[in-house]
Amino acid sequence: MADGIQRRLTTIVATDVVEYSRLVLEDEEETLRALRAHRQELFNPLIDRYGGRVANTAGDSLLIEFPSAVEAVRCAIAVQDGLANRNTNVPTERQIRLRIGINVGDVVTEGDDLLGDGVNIAARLEAMADTGGIYLSRSVRDQIRDHLDLNLEDLGEMKVKNITRPVRVFKVVGGGTPTKKGIGNSIKRFRNTTVTIALFIVSMVSIGYWWLGQKTDFEPADQNRLAYQLPKNPSIAVLPFNNLSGDPDQDFLAISFSEDILTSLSRLSGMFVISSSTTSRLKGKEYSAKSVAEDFGVRYVLKGNLQRDGNRIRVSTQLVDAIDGQFVWSDRYDKEMTDLFEVKDEITLKIIANIGAQLELGERDKVRSRETTNLDAWLLQREGYRTIQKFNTEDNVIGRKLLEQAIELDPAFATAYANLAFSYRLDYQMHWVEDREAADRKSFELSKRALEIDPTHGPATANLASQYLVKGDVSTAVETASKAVLLEPSDYLVHAVYGMTLIHSGAADKAVEELELSSRLSPRGPDWVVFKLAEAYLVQGDASSAAKVANELLDRPPSSPSNKNLTHLIHALALSALGQPEEARHEVASAVEAFPKRTLSVWTKQRPYADKELQETWSSTLRGLGMP
Repeated sequence: MADGIQRRLTTIVATDVVEYSRLVLEDEEETLRALRAHRQELFNPLIDRYGGRVANTAGDSLLIEFPSAVEAVRCAIAVQDGLANRNTNVPTERQIRLRIGINVGDVVTEGDDLLGDGVNIAARLEAMADTGGIYLSRSVRDQIRDHLDLNLEDLGEMKVKNITRPVRVFKVVGGGTPTKKGIGNSIKRFRNTTVTIALFIVSMVSIGYWWLGQKTDFEPADQNRLAYQLPKNPSIAVLPFNNLSGDPDQDFLAISFSEDILTSLSRLSGMFVISSSTTSRLKGKEYSAKSVAEDFGVRYVLKGNLQRDGNRIRVSTQLVDAIDGQFVWSDRYDKEMTDLFEVKDEITLKIIANIGAQLELGERDKVRSRETTNLDAWLLQREGYRTIQKFNTEDNVIGRKLLEQAIELDPAFATAYANLAFSYRLDYQMHWVEDREAADRKSFELSKRALEIDPTHGPATANLASQYLVKGDVSTAVETASKAVLLEPSDYLVHAVYGMTLIHSGAADKAVEELELSSRLSPRGPDWVVFKLAEAYLVQGDASSAAKVANELLDRPPSSPSNKNLTHLIHALALSALGQPEEARHEVASAVEAFPKRTLSVWTKQRPYADKELQETWSSTLRGLGMP
């Protein structure tokens, strides 16, 4: 063996500060001061007392070696208890809290450093641990089981990165100072046996199903099978949370909670977030993290469960690196229902910290729950928006009433105003009302009101841009839509609206870029986004791509007759440009049959192109193909 390198069996303790990146981002000086004080006054004295030595340090992490697994566990518990006491008078958001993983294994020593599988397993156990928790490998459990009186929860076997075999993981439940086992403790346990068994029977079903619901798939994704290339920014799909309440009426709460997390993430410039219009289709289905990553081309997948019990909620989350097939972070919350928004914000910040997303100046405020703390108003707004997205006149009326009720409960709820504006926009766009101009004016007024309340509201800004476009003010539409993209950098909708305005300004290449990004953020997204992409290709001069996209869209059920009409018309123009007039004439006939209200004059008014020659050419082409 090379000089200075030795191999031996030892106990390794790995520690890490929870949400260290967030703490430093908020107040670097105070975080470093507090961590230094904890190390000098708590960690180092306890490590010395139990015979350990610090082998490696890296920022907020420590790697500690102990000659005894028993002493290592005693030290870990003392550290967590001591830290909890020191945090008593510290605001929750500023507390220094640890995760700890402990393993007995073979290590390679090089100087004072520890390397090898034994260290890797300890580090992975630490990453899996709950906030304030201690996770042990089976080798540690076997060493301490006859010496320490601890409650351990068997979490089963878990795959660990770069380790061939799964590792059996145990969680230290509760805290307190561990004691040696003896006759007195045995008698005490015997006396409590009946109570313990009873509690076990009562809780086993709920706890068992709760834990099984959290288990995640650690099989890595096959990068050769990714449907899309991985983005440069950290990419994530937030799956609809499972409702564990046993009450189907709570499905909506679970889904809305996960969608709010997704919405907060989509406001950040350093993120790439698959849209809820895509992930919502996975509700109630069993999808592994591997298949989600391959289908959507993302690295991270967030899964979760939500259970409502009266005025309390239990939430569990798991974040997985699906490309490496590794567990990244998990947490559980048991809170009052009134703390729902606080829990959502905390989960969102933990995701950001754990995937290395970079927040720009001022972006932290975007993570916070938007505008309302009125739970009933929030639920009404969510249900209203979901209802109008069914894209039919009856549901549009129902959804509008729900949004109006949300505004009655909270008159300063910008998102409710923005969604209400969208419902009136649909009335205009889909020809659902006789007085379309009145619907357009109402939509414009509501968008303005939303932005008076919250000038940073991206969807309201995007809706306003689309209305400027219909009014023929193309330059203002482009300017407004570009602002919406800056406000909501990972929102497919605002990219689609920006692309739409660019089509009409004549910036075809940029329009294609924006609409392709929108489609990437929302695979199989709404019909109108897809036919706008086809239209952008057509303006760019790529009739072949336009025909391909339009044809693919026509192969799936249309969301509305209006959208079907527009897709046939774009397809007709593409086929005509490709020298297929008879096929193009058939597409125009299909368009008229699907939605006869859209005449050539209506089509022309809705498309105020800056390139008047192009507009006249297309109108002339459609007239020649039989459009009334």
